[in-house]
Amino acid sequence: MPLIGRFAWTGGSGGVNLYLGNERGADGIVPRQDVPVTYGARYRDSVQVFAEQVYRVAIFGDGPQPARVAPSDVSRYWTGRALEEIVADPARWLGLMTRKAAFLLGNRELPNNRSFAFALADDAPWLGALLVRWWLLLALAGAGVYALHHAARRDRGAWRAAAGPLVLIALHAAGVLLFFVNARYRLPLWPALAALAGVGLIPHVRRDA
Repeated sequence: MPLIGRFAWTGGSGGVNLYLGNERGADGIVPRQDVPVTYGARYRDSVQVFAEQVYRVAIFGDGPQPARVAPSDVSRYWTGRALEEIVADPARWLGLMTRKAAFLLGNRELPNNRSFAFALADDAPWLGALLVRWWLLLALAGAGVYALHHAARRDRGAWRAAAGPLVLIALHAAGVLLFFVNARYRLPLWPALAALAGVGLIPHVRRDA
């Protein structure tokens, strides 16, 4: 809100990242720009520079260019481009979303600027002592959902008690799927899944639990 003057669900680069995560050439992992850009002496995120440059050409062409464009306008333009890409080939987009879902649920940690494998080998080898891996966390979280379902037969408040982690998992997973899937983006799912996994470790959820 301080940046663009009104509340927005995503930041100023939300629209362009939605486009890069869903365009016809997207792989679901890395935001690849259509054209390379340079940002001069002062560092700026290349995706942000790309988004603004293309927006200026599309809206103002060769005419006078304003000194500053609103991030919300740039984001709205790219959101529209993303929706056009989806509508143009919905079968391809559904296939891409299926691919992203497989990456999200898969045990392989997809690297971004850092990876678990790198940290394990060169930065924090003690991480190798951890017993929990993604596949185990998912399995125990599934057991936790089953335990909640079993408990809800006796007490409907069981689902309400777990509403926080469940809503967090659903919303964050949806955000990851809509944009990009890699290790650091799905990392916030670990604590919420761990809460469900703890329930899954309990053979029977007591009525007063």
